Amino acid sequence: MSQPKRLLLDVTRLAVRRLQRRQPTGIDRVGVAYFSHLENRTQALLRLGPFWRVLSTKATLRFLSIVTNQATRPLALMLFLLRAWLIHSSGLRTTDVMIHTAHSGLENPQFLERLKKSRVQAVYFLHDLIPISHPEYNRPGEASRHHQRLKTMSYSASVVLVNSHQTKQAFESYLQQYQWPMSLIEVAPLAAAKLPKTFDSRLLEAPYFVVLGTIEARKNHLLILQLWRDLVRRLGASAPHLVLIGRRGWESEQVLDLLDRCESLRHHVHEISHCPDDQMANWVKHAQALLFPSFVEGFGIPLVEALVLGTPVIASDLPVFKEIAGDVPTYLHPLDGLGWMKAIEEFTVSDGAERQRQLKRMDHFNAPTWEKHFEILDEILNSLMNKKSNLLIPL
Repeated sequence: MSQPKRLLLDVTRLAVRRLQRRQPTGIDRVGVAYFSHLENRTQALLRLGPFWRVLSTKATLRFLSIVTNQATRPLALMLFLLRAWLIHSSGLRTTDVMIHTAHSGLENPQFLERLKKSRVQAVYFLHDLIPISHPEYNRPGEASRHHQRLKTMSYSASVVLVNSHQTKQAFESYLQQYQWPMSLIEVAPLAAAKLPKTFDSRLLEAPYFVVLGTIEARKNHLLILQLWRDLVRRLGASAPHLVLIGRRGWESEQVLDLLDRCESLRHHVHEISHCPDDQMANWVKHAQALLFPSFVEGFGIPLVEALVLGTPVIASDLPVFKEIAGDVPTYLHPLDGLGWMKAIEEFTVSDGAERQRQLKRMDHFNAPTWEKHFEILDEILNSLMNKKSNLLIPL
């Protein structure tokens, strides 16, 4: 008698990052959203080197409550995982369907070998191809690691979900370039985090702008800080303020030098490395605008969050931003310093003409939702879970 199919969610990255006390990234937030949506339908998959274990349904629900509770101490999580691994887990089955949303582990060729042997059906979420298309913004060797991740997806996926048509086109082109198998690729845009319905009063009385995201080279914080230095020099105490929400990332020395050593920015630039979602939403809600000057992005959840909150956005003229938000934001080239300066000065005045025009354009903004995203996912999962058998993965 054949065993019933199980729906597995790879939670390895979520567990590791919570144990390391690391701030959740966009990838982590997607993982938590999937976990919360699937909840009673899924079992957690944990990987430790060559050892893969599937937690029981009860242990999975307990893990979800722990990993989504920011007050949980790493030691408590470690003790729970150790007990669950030893007592409340089992191995893979050929009837399993696995969802993997985090890229982690796919760079290891043994990951593909393991899936081939176990004959598990795999559903992946591909966030972007930035390590390959823009290796200068990543750690050395990341391009080759991402190359292997894409190969793993290509040779083992039943379905690959992507966040935008731009990511889909880039992935398809890459598969064609290397003549790898073309999996079924479905576009399922991401949505904003669950945002509060009501908001506290302003946290800063003076007009201010927000930049949301990890401080790293591709986010282009350097341009904004240089503009702010000039604003403070010209306007003095009447210059608008700047709020940077996000942890310090890799290769951002010039930005950190300005933050740590530039006296003229000290009273006008506010750095918040740890910001709970409700507080982040409050900062964005009352801002003159969200500034999003990135050189490259795979999607752009902060843009969606700002527009959902009714806050104007000044953003780089990236194709993926235009795919998400159409003509609603004010777009500028990421190197157009004079254009960014002019826009910031115009948006500092709440009733400025362009700011008011953008507020009107928001009326026809159709924000992506998690409900729509999970409709696409559930249709895929229903099809896979109803298949009679899994096929061998070719190499």
